[in-house]
Amino acid sequence: MIEPAKKTDPVRTEAMSTRRLHYRELIQTLYDAILICDRQGRVLESNVRAEKLLRLAAAELVGRDISTLILGFDRSLMNRVERRLASGRFTVIEAYCVRGDETTFPAEIAISRIELTHDGEYVFSIRNIEWRKRTEEAIRREAEAQMARARAEDDFSGYLNIISITDVLQLIEASRKSGFLTISDENGADVAAVEVLEGQIVWARCGERTGEEAVYEMIRRGGSAFYFRQGRPEGRDETIVHSTTSLLLEASRLVDEEQGSGPETPLA
Repeated sequence: MIEPAKKTDPVRTEAMSTRRLHYRELIQTLYDAILICDRQGRVLESNVRAEKLLRLAAAELVGRDISTLILGFDRSLMNRVERRLASGRFTVIEAYCVRGDETTFPAEIAISRIELTHDGEYVFSIRNIEWRKRTEEAIRREAEAQMARARAEDDFSGYLNIISITDVLQLIEASRKSGFLTISDENGADVAAVEVLEGQIVWARCGERTGEEAVYEMIRRGGSAFYFRQGRPEGRDETIVHSTTSLLLEASRLVDEEQGSGPETPLA
């Protein structure tokens, strides 16, 4: 028995045709490299930025499987992306992309769905993050150098755009140091102070707050620089009853709670 042909909605078809035209015009204006793929992962369209970034002409990109352009992007990963997109979850991955000349580069890739045909398509928005990765590596090396100096020296200082207040206090605790930690802002004014005895916080002040609340406020506010001077605190704030680690964990929880979860990046 011959099944009757499926009817198509002419109004919807015309709307999709108009949408495709507008979307093609839009993607050419975007800074990121854009690839539009079908449900099987084959490239259907690209913008000029993608051609330059991937060093492939538009004709060379069309029909190419996305797995040949994004290392490790196999069918199983595509299935995971599909499930997350179906549940309305924002999807961003970090992966290495392959250029036409077979060189690679690290990329941040946002993946979304769009309906240009009845089947629906995937949009891959690709951004080269080589510079970011080099910067992160330089920061990591500088942070390691600062931490090494801090371990070796009795008095030490540094900038909080390289390492965090939490990093500093964790180091002080691990090294069982005793002394006085001062946090300053970008103008050099002191904004917080902590006294530690054998790695444990025994006194803290941040603005009008003291004790454990001062520690939480200090982590929340941050700062520009720090200075640690070795010494032995003479007193102790009896309201501080938790260990340095416990205080830092609670401060982290409070900051996360205040800032919210933000966009999800489940497949980084």
